[in-house]
Formats: sequence, structure tokens, C-alpha cells
Amino acid sequence: MTADEQYVANMRLLAAHPSPELQRVPDVLAQCPLTNVHLMPNGHGALVGAAWDVQTQAWVALCDIEDPLGQAARDVDAIYSPAVKVFTLLGVGLGHAAVALAQRMQPYQRLSLWEASPAILKAMFHALDCAPLFSDKRVHVFLGPDLDMHVEPYWLSLDVMEKLHLGAPLRAGYTGRVDAALYDALLERTADMLRHHMVGLSTWRIFGKEIGLNDLANLPEYFASPGYERLAGLWQDQPAVCVAAGPSLQKNLRVLLEPGMRQNVALITAGTTYALVQGLHLQPDLVTTIDFQRLNWTDQFLHIPLDPACALVWLHSTYPQTVRRWPGPCFVAENASDTMAFFRRFGEGKGQAAQVQTVAHLNAIVALMLGANPVCLIGQDLSMPPTQHHAAGARAQDQAPNEVPAEAFLTVDDHAGHPVATRHSFLSMKGVFERLAVDYPGRMVNCTEGGLRLRGIPNVPLGEALAPYREKSAKASEELRADIARVWRTYTPVISDELPHAVATLRGQVETLLEEWCPAVGQAEMRRLRWDGCDPQEAPAYDGLGDAAVGDLLALEPTLQVLQPAFSLFVIRDFRLIETLAAVPGGTRWLTDTAFRDRRTCDRIVQLAAYVREGGDEVRRALRHMARRLDAMLLPMTGALCHARDIHRALAQQRYRQVLDVLAKEKVLVTPFEAEIGPRVRTRFLIQALEQTNQYVAALAVSEGWEGMAPAHAQRIKQWLAQDAAEVRAALPAYFVEHKATQSAQPEAACGAYWGA
Repeated sequence: MTADEQYVANMRLLAAHPSPELQRVPDVLAQCPLTNVHLMPNGHGALVGAAWDVQTQAWVALCDIEDPLGQAARDVDAIYSPAVKVFTLLGVGLGHAAVALAQRMQPYQRLSLWEASPAILKAMFHALDCAPLFSDKRVHVFLGPDLDMHVEPYWLSLDVMEKLHLGAPLRAGYTGRVDAALYDALLERTADMLRHHMVGLSTWRIFGKEIGLNDLANLPEYFASPGYERLAGLWQDQPAVCVAAGPSLQKNLRVLLEPGMRQNVALITAGTTYALVQGLHLQPDLVTTIDFQRLNWTDQFLHIPLDPACALVWLHSTYPQTVRRWPGPCFVAENASDTMAFFRRFGEGKGQAAQVQTVAHLNAIVALMLGANPVCLIGQDLSMPPTQHHAAGARAQDQAPNEVPAEAFLTVDDHAGHPVATRHSFLSMKGVFERLAVDYPGRMVNCTEGGLRLRGIPNVPLGEALAPYREKSAKASEELRADIARVWRTYTPVISDELPHAVATLRGQVETLLEEWCPAVGQAEMRRLRWDGCDPQEAPAYDGLGDAAVGDLLALEPTLQVLQPAFSLFVIRDFRLIETLAAVPGGTRWLTDTAFRDRRTCDRIVQLAAYVREGGDEVRRALRHMARRLDAMLLPMTGALCHARDIHRALAQQRYRQVLDVLAKEKVLVTPFEAEIGPRVRTRFLIQALEQTNQYVAALAVSEGWEGMAPAHAQRIKQWLAQDAAEVRAALPAYFVEHKATQSAQPEAACGAYWGA
């Protein structure tokens, strides 16, 4: 077959392919001349070729000249693994390696081909029979100089079963000279997405239990809270400062204390820096939080006086105490979650924040949603000096580079070209900021004055970035707070009448899994084990028993799809379930040996049942607790919180916002028996609600001169306030000692009097 005939055959193959993506390739290549590529036969009859490198004015081989097929086979032998589900080839060349790899691939594996030059791909179709590549394999082709724009959508389209088994990207040798810069960028973006998935899977593996339980525990607050999208445009084209906890924060946070500065910017802080920023008398407008661990509350907010005028934007899997006890406006953002996908149908979308990996991402996303421009990032180092992991006064848990093994860190250049320690997770977070920069061009500036350079986000000192707004007062931050409070106060939760039935159905599915499916798996497995272990002399007595048991086990697998909403509650909290589901089949034997394939499937079903049984009691408790709070907080009730006993019950269920709303009215309705002590009951409950929402100063003020709060209790609150103030004072020198304007003044005077109570 001639080269032209081979090309026609390959184009016919693509035109008939079921994938629209591949069907478009012939039209693209028809418009592309075969230029800067040279095809020729080698001494053994194989067609080989080279591409013209414009920069060096030289030909670059697109394959091994002497033995292209043999070399490709040897290369594939070195890199192929049945444990990899997704292969990536950057640069196709004449396709020998791609075809050799496709011939080895199993049905559960896929291959993505990335080629910048249509002419090179066209040469491949002239040189090689591509039927093994496109006949029955899962192959994707990305073509042209805009490859970069396809990287993120492709990698985000993978399912979690594939993300657990990703192969490192393979780069063809000629790409080091032909379109080298493009392939360098493509490799970097691909590595960023691999890190993105690895960080997400690691988070799931370590904290899946907390995430799953929080998803359920937060459902009442999720439905009651407006989505963060309702903040859209409240600070249009005005500056915002996003505060993170990086070590460089002490270089420029004090800029916000300069006269005429703070009131002209929207100040958004992470939970890790909330106590510090508030302690500096800067009063954030919004605070963001995503942490699902108990430390989110105990380390960042517990015993810290919370500002009821400051809004909270929280991710739905946040640790529940932070949300329940926040005294100000609350807005929720959503991340990828099967639990929320199930319940979202019974409310309204709250706003996606699926790209969030760190709370600093949520900071920036909220600022962009507000319409802010510029969005100034400070404390966003994504790296660490040798002896410091976070800014002074930040409430974060981490270790400095010199406190952990060296292999836990990478050494890269910072924005100024100096070596600095970072982590793979930080590089993944860096990639998210850079993708935001693509989505919102020209909106963000990096005022961190330290750490890594963020591609697409210019580095500008904070004072310089905010100089044009120093005296600008078109809209003060107090007005932003008022607008946020108005949006929150006027929000009416959207809740379908079908929600109670959906909750009951979900709980019923959990019971079906635990009380019917798991026992059925156990019974079938016992029958299979009896048959497997029987004496060969007794085999006739067990005739057909093994096959029936295996058949029963296999028949139970589809039930998991029917009960998927309930099963997902177990999957999110126990990573072993997803590892079991994603396990790589046993190579070619899995394809050819039916008995072996059935045995592997049965083993998987039995293992899944064991993990489901193990988590059953905890999931039941979480659902029961969620349903009770959901009924109390969201479903129509007559006479809710009319009596003191109702308020007591609401406090016990941590429905603090409802209690404060009721007590804010002129009086609380009480039964005749309680009428005589009504005012005392009201005051006692008000103090309790204020204390539980960290409004310590207000709680002390209400109790002043009234014996409702024990002296020891009041003293404990004062100690918390004093401790918070002391911690802020201890951090002040790091922020002011090098500041010329305050060298002769006390730091407390520079930031305003801060005395807690």
C-alpha cells in the first residue's frame, strides 16, 4: 500500500469512528498542507520521517530511523503497566509508539495523544496503519497549537476510578526541539493536573470520614444559607484584599492600617488569619473557611470574639461548629460531592467552588464574585523559609521545613529567583490560582512580596496596588457590610416539599444496604466457601452449589447502582471502598478466563459488604441526627420556640441563630406557669446564646449586674478575651518593628486600642 493509499484508509477509519472528536480530524487535516515534514523509506522498507526545526534550521527525526517499529516496541515494554488506567503521550511523531502502546492496552485503559503540529499528524497517517490505534481502543486526540486550553477539561473529565491509576506523561524526543516551548508548557500544565488529582485523592483518603459526616451534619445550615453567588456585584470594580497566612504577611499587612486605606477596600481573610486581622483592629468584611477537621473550630475560632457584622463564606463540608456558632451572615459554597448532588435537587444551587483546594482559593473566588478589581493577594507564599511555616499570629497547624524530613519538600525558585522550599500540594494550589487568572484576566495582582510567582498574576507591592484608592470613597466597606447583611437577611430558603420524603428514602436505602444487601452477600459467600473447601469425594453432594453461590454474588452487584445515593455515604467516608471499586483487573487472564473474572468480582463484592457493615452504625447516627435537626430548623412548625422549653431544646440542638432571632423580639411567649419567670428565662437564654456564638463582650454586658452568670463563668470569659488580646500583642512586633512610621510608637497605638473586653 502506498503512503497516499494508507492515508485514505486511515481517514476512512476515522470518519467511521463513533467518537465525534475523531470524526473531525479528517476535515482538519484536509485543510493542512504537508509542509516542514519529510517522509522517506529507510533501508529496511519502513517509512520514516523528520520535521524541520525553524529555530536551528535543521531536520529532527520523528522516529527511530533504523528500526522504528522495534524501537517503539522496546520503549513500550519499558513503560507499559497493567496498573495504569490513563496513558498520556505528548508528541505523536509518526505514531509507532502510539500504535505499539494501543496494541498492549486493555479495555479498562485509555490513551490521550497531544500533537501541536497538524502536519506531523498528517504524516503519521501517511506512514502507518493506524487501525490498531483507533479500531477498538479508548483513544483521544488533541491537535493544534492551542493544546493548553484542552488540558484542564480533559483531566477534570476523568472519573475517580481512573484518577487512582494515572500514568506519568510520556514526551516524545523530538518535542525537545520542535515546538519545545509549547510542549514545555503542556508538560507543566499536565503535571499540575496530576498534582491536582493527587492532592484531592490524598485529602479524600485522609479526611473522607470527616467530609462525609460534615456533609450530613451541615445540611440544615446548607439549606438555610444563601449561596455565595448572591454576593455577585456588591463591590463592583473596587479593590479587595485577600489575606492568607503565608510567612510574608508581616511585610505588608500593616499597609492596611495607614490612614484612608482600610475603609476603601473589601477585606477578606481566611479563618487562619481571622483572629490576627481582627485583633489588629482591621475588622474583616468577610471570612472564608473550608477546613473539615475539628481544628477548624478549636484552633481558628474557639474562644476568639466573633464579629456579628462580619460575614462567613463556608464550604459545605466545613466543620459544623464553625457554621453553627457564627453570629453574622453566612453564605455557602459547594464542592464536588455525591451527597450534595443528591440533596441539591430539593433546594437551589448555592454556587460551585469545585476548584478550591485551600481556603485562600475561596478568598479569591469570593472577591471575584463580588466584582472586585483589583483583587490583591497577600500572604500567598505557597512556600516556606527554613524556620517558619506561617505568618506570626496565624492560627494554622503545620511544620517548618527544618522540622520534617527533607524529602517532604521541593526546592524551587521564588518570584525573585531565589531558592525556596515548597510542596507538591502547594504547586497544585499554585495551578488553581493560575487557572483563575485565565478565567479572570487582569483582575488579580499578587502583593505577597514573597513566595512563588503565579503565572498570569503580576507581582505588585500592596501599597503601590492600593495607591489609587487611598483617598477614594465612592463606597466604603461599611456599605459593603450593610449590603451583605441585607442580602442575607432578605434571603428566603428554597426547600422542596419532597425533601422529607427524600430523607426518609435515603435512610431506607441505608437500612436496605445494611439489613438486606450485606446479609445476602454474607450468605452467598458462605455457600461459596463451603463449595470451594469441600472434599473432592463429596463433590456430587454439592453439585451446582458453587455456581449458584457465585451467581447470587454477581447478581448482588447491580444493587449498588440502585442504592447509589446511600452507598455514596459510605464511599466518601471510607476510601477503601473506592480503592476496591477501582482495583485493576488481572490483565489478560481477566479478559479470557470467565471463572477467574467471576471470582475477582465476587471477592470485590464481599470486601465492599465488609466495609459497608463496618461503617453502618456511624452513618445511621449521622442520618438520624441530621434528620432531627432538619425537621426542627427548616420544615414548617407551629408554635416553634414559643416556650422556654422550646428555646432550651433549640440551644441543645445548636440552633443558635433561631434562638437569637427569637430573643431579639420584644418578648418571648411563655406558658402561664412560666410567666412569672419569663424575663429571667429570656435573659439567661440570651446570655447562653451570645456566649455560644462567641459574642463575649455582649454576653458580659447583658449579665452585668444580674446574677444569671456565675462569677467564675464571667471570669472565664474575661480570661478568653485577655488571652486573645495577649496573642495578638505577641504577634505585633513582627508586623511593626521594621515600619519606620511606628518605630517610636507602641504597636498597640499603631493598630488602634485592642483590649478584648
